[in-house]
Amino acid sequence: MFKTAFAETPPDRAAMTSLLVDYYKVVIPRTPPEMRAKLDPHINAQDFWDEVTDYFPPNGRLLLVSDAQGALHGCAMMRKIRPDAAELKRMFLRKPAQGQGLGKVMVQMRMDAARDMGLGAVYADTLRKNTSMQAIYADLGFQQIPQYPESHTAAIYPFLQPEMLYYRRDL
Repeated sequence: MFKTAFAETPPDRAAMTSLLVDYYKVVIPRTPPEMRAKLDPHINAQDFWDEVTDYFPPNGRLLLVSDAQGALHGCAMMRKIRPDAAELKRMFLRKPAQGQGLGKVMVQMRMDAARDMGLGAVYADTLRKNTSMQAIYADLGFQQIPQYPESHTAAIYPFLQPEMLYYRRDL
């Protein structure tokens, strides 16, 4: 049994960094070989800590998934990108938490949080090879769109733009 909850404070640094390194070890191999050399799981995980305050109220949310003992098994982030919209970022579940419908729950929880923040839309990006994320977005009514100007991935990793898909969901 796994528990999903929005964090009130930054999580344990070592546990969260380990989770993010695992996330990037899944994501990076989905990029073309020539792009992988430009990405490092440990450096990419540090990006979260550089912007951690973006993922807490009033401008964002950090959703964590933990087991009964409190060990982290997943995360999903959201941050406000304009007065009326937020961006969904870094959704990940470790293997033990996969296959239980938590991915869809995590997207829905962030959409509900965005609505509670008074926002009218959420945006997201994902890699073309991330078909499971694309399926969740389709199931929840997201529309594929051209790149939105505030895409964090496109801004930080412009070389990934050809490998990205962009989505919007009105709330």
